Amino acid sequence: MEMNRLTYLAIVGKIIDAKTQRPLYQARVEIISGPELFDVMRAAKLRQRVGTPSKKRLIGFDLALSRDDGTFLFTNLPEGTYELRCSVKRPTYYVPDTRTDVVVSLVNEPLPPMTNFELHLR
Repeated sequence: MEMNRLTYLAIVGKIIDAKTQRPLYQARVEIISGPELFDVMRAAKLRQRVGTPSKKRLIGFDLALSRDDGTFLFTNLPEGTYELRCSVKRPTYYVPDTRTDVVVSLVNEPLPPMTNFELHLR
């Protein structure tokens, strides 16, 4: 990899019910924190939206909703370590889960490792 070239990578995963092992649809996966470059990119995107509060999540950037097969995807991420939180509120409440050591790097190419969540009912 060239040192002066920025490379953008992905985080992929799947959310399932811990008891039934069935995929959970419309689960929220949020990037809570990431490397410094990610924070700079997030701040720039928020500034593009006039009147957007700084705590707001940007769907497709730091917020993803799982598909009907339970999968989620974040793309165009800079290399580094991320913290993700997963939660489901409707129709059934699940205990949120957090991953604090999600590493995104070129070592993971061609496919990033799966970041999976197994959520438990409250």
